[in-house]
Amino acid sequence: MSRPHKDEGGASSRSSRLSAPVSSPQPETTILLDVNPVVRCPLLLLNLLLWIVGAFFMLAGALFLVESWEFEEDERILENLDFPGTLLSHLEVLLFSFGLALFTVSSCGCVGALRENTFLLNMYSHALTLLILVNFVLGVLVFFVPGSITVVIRTTLSERLEVQYRDAPDIENLVNAVQHYLKCCGMTHRNFRDWENNISYFHCNLSNPSHERCSVPPSCCRTDSSYTGIFCGRDVLNLSDHEAWFRVHTGSCPDAANRFLKEHVMIMAASASSPSSCWPSSTWSRTP
Repeated sequence: MSRPHKDEGGASSRSSRLSAPVSSPQPETTILLDVNPVVRCPLLLLNLLLWIVGAFFMLAGALFLVESWEFEEDERILENLDFPGTLLSHLEVLLFSFGLALFTVSSCGCVGALRENTFLLNMYSHALTLLILVNFVLGVLVFFVPGSITVVIRTTLSERLEVQYRDAPDIENLVNAVQHYLKCCGMTHRNFRDWENNISYFHCNLSNPSHERCSVPPSCCRTDSSYTGIFCGRDVLNLSDHEAWFRVHTGSCPDAANRFLKEHVMIMAASASSPSSCWPSSTWSRTP
């Protein structure tokens, strides 16, 4: 009579153990960055292009740096120009640094968008924010504090560049590039007649033996003029302002540079801000 009672108790204990709920492990919660594919492709292409440009600037800066070691005399002449000379004598370092920064930022954007790496994308976002702030400050200075920008431009593009125009190839190339692309001639309010300050080559004096006496550099010449070639600036300093206008650009380069900045500051700010427009489209989401 007692054995069935034992079996009944054992069965009830076994059924209670089988019916006990088993707790399942909770899935871990991870944070993933969901980048919109429509945003990812343009972001990759843009940063790949900037990556190539940055690598090119780095290579060019390195080559110029190696070549500059062979022209110590030119560097000494450039450094005598104070701030502009110091800037020019280390132009290859600035070019290499700019290329390195562009290469690094574009690599963060390219790899971060491709691998959805939050650390690289955050670095890319901070770099773009800094770039936008710099452009904003420059825009404020150009529009609301034009006097300070004018002082910097006139200090950089000074009369001393004309005086030592042929003393170093870097100075000659810089002046020619500025006058050609900004369509100007001269560095002060005297405009193209500034070139009389170059005693060795362009000064209008009968005692000057140079064949370029009373002339201006070819980079001053108008491209649409009938006077073309390396002798297009011959005897321009002997002409009146009205006659010279048909052959050369008669405005000063600091004024042309200031006008160029005012006309293009919005374009530069927009181009710097365009890559950042892709960033807000990427969203954070939690996935189980």
